[in-house]
Formats: sequence, structure tokens, C-alpha cells
Amino acid sequence: MRKEVILSLIILFSLSSCNENVQSDNSELSIQNEDSTVDSTIAFSASNYDEDDNLTLKVAQKILSFDSYQKETIGKTVAKSIFSYTQNITSHEKKYDGFIECHNKSNSTFVKTNNTTIYHNDLVLYKTKKDKDYSLYNLDDYLDNHGGLNPHILSIEGYDVTKGVISTTLVEETDDYKMYTISLDGNESGYYNKIQMKELGNLKDYPTFEELTIDLYIKDDYTPIKTLLHAKYNIDVAILGKTSCIQELESSYSNINGIIDMDNLASYKAYNWKIIETL
Repeated sequence: MRKEVILSLIILFSLSSCNENVQSDNSELSIQNEDSTVDSTIAFSASNYDEDDNLTLKVAQKILSFDSYQKETIGKTVAKSIFSYTQNITSHEKKYDGFIECHNKSNSTFVKTNNTTIYHNDLVLYKTKKDKDYSLYNLDDYLDNHGGLNPHILSIEGYDVTKGVISTTLVEETDDYKMYTISLDGNESGYYNKIQMKELGNLKDYPTFEELTIDLYIKDDYTPIKTLLHAKYNIDVAILGKTSCIQELESSYSNINGIIDMDNLASYKAYNWKIIETL
């Protein structure tokens, strides 16, 4: 596998996301990733989980059950070290006809990224703006090396809600939605995010979270409307050294179980989704 390193000063994507083709060593990652892959048809009952955890599990299960959806994310990360800078983030995610398509862009004075990831069954296509064509991965290999979105686990904005949920608080209730604030341990729930952050940020070590909350707006049937993510974490960058980061992301869901306009769907279907083993 060819090795390329994105020299960036910070990772900006929490959901999902896309990665450069870099072989990453996860042997020292402090969290042990237990298998939280689920069958989305399984119903979770309150007898198996406490009330707070049950809410997050139901929302995550609902997301997994969607045949199709669109999600738009916009936000920024502000990093402070010997000086401060802001990285702006946009992400477009679509699920339709057995494919998940993610387009992620990140821009600052220091780094500009533009990546595309396509998930289909247990395979992944990935391409950066530098690549002429996609690279094909097994899903497990892709996640182990690059992290990011795992489409098979119960997660909200990329954070595994089968672990690390500290509290869930009902903040607002209207005729149209309920808003909960979820507090999580990002070091426990962000296994794949931390792999991704280390790689894309060209970090010396995995980031450490101090705070992670998600304001979750949902309908009565647990369908998500939007999320507001706030994260505070620390990284160690080769050039800047110890750096503190604050990330704010807003994600909005739409066209759930509807017909999605996926421009390249025909080419995705025509692609030879077969990994050829080489010595």
C-alpha cells in the first residue's frame, strides 16, 4: 500500500469521514475497541440499558435503519498553541441504494483537504484531490488504518454510543422536536475518530478529549433532525507542539428514506467491487 501523509495541523472531521492512504499503528491506542457491530433490526429494550443510554441507542439504531438519507455538516475547529488559527469544515453525506457517499472539505491558512469516501457492503473506495482514481479497501482494514465512519456500529456523529455515554438530559420539548444534551467520554466513545484525527492531523500521538457534548434534536420516533457537537481536546503537532482545540459542528438530516440524487451512483454500481490479493 502506498504511503502518503497529509501534513495538517488538526483533524476536523468527526463523523465521518475520509482519510489519506497512510499505514497507521494503532497498537498504542489506549481504548480497546470492543465489537459493537449490530443488526439494525434488533430492538433495544429499557430492561437491557438504563434510561439515558437507551435514548442514544434508539437514535443510533434509527440512523442505521434508514434506507436513505442526506446529512449536511458545517463548522469549524479553533486551535490554540503559540498562535491561534481556524479550520473551516463542510461535509456532505448521502446514503442510497446500498451506498454511502461522503464528501469532506477542510480549509485554513495551513491546509486544504477535499476527500471522497464510498462505502458499499464491507468495502470502501477512497480518493483525495491528489488521486486520479479510487483506492479499494476492506472495511476492517480501512478502519484499522484510517478510522473515521464505521457504518455498522451504533454511533451518533461517529461516536460509539454503546460506550462512554455519561449523561443524557432533556433540555427542550416542543410539538415538533425534543432536544437532549448528551455528554460523552470522547476517549472511550471516539475510537475510530481518534485514529482518523491522528492520521489526518499528522499528530505525534492520539488526541485526548476533555469535553464532548452533542445537542440532539429528534422527533418523537427518535428520528434525528440535527445535532450540535461541541468538543474540547488536546493534540501534539510536530511543528506547534501541544495544542488545545475547540470544535463546533452542526449536522442536519433530510430526505430520510426518500429518493437521493447521487450523481455518481451509476459509476459506483459499475465499479469492480472486488479486492485482488497480491503477494
